[in-house]
Amino acid sequence: VAAPRRSDRGSDFWLCELVPTDRSSEGKGTRGNVETSRSGIGFALSASAVAAVGAAALIAGFWGSDRMASAWAAKGFLAMAVPGITCGSWLAREHGRSASRFLIALATGFIIRLVLAALAAFFAAKVDAGAALIAGLAAGFVPLTAFEMIWFLRARGAQGLGTEPRG
Repeated sequence: VAAPRRSDRGSDFWLCELVPTDRSSEGKGTRGNVETSRSGIGFALSASAVAAVGAAALIAGFWGSDRMASAWAAKGFLAMAVPGITCGSWLAREHGRSASRFLIALATGFIIRLVLAALAAFFAAKVDAGAALIAGLAAGFVPLTAFEMIWFLRARGAQGLGTEPRG
């Protein structure tokens, strides 16, 4: 794992470090650039901060409302945020490695989110809490998905240019 270093490039994308495979112990047997395990940790920390913003918006929207509605909004949020952070961290770790490993991580994240959303919708429909659940699902899904897209576009752009983004 490559240690973080400051360079005069001034990249603000310091949590994602692309290194040539010959400098990475994780890159044995692969070609090109790989992301170090530090990028998975950086993704988890950054995604947690983004999820906290979604949670804050959800709390502001449900402050002082019905307890049952607030509980279902929180359940919907957790059903999207927890797998979003964990599977997104797995994706960040697999990014730049073999395509099959990345696709397995991607599919696992989608399937877990889909199953949890379906289960939550099934139980929320029984107690007529669908609107609160949808708000929670959206607060957990939309910010994290937008963050994932930005994360991987920036990492892919740096990888495609053959650069090594560092702090």
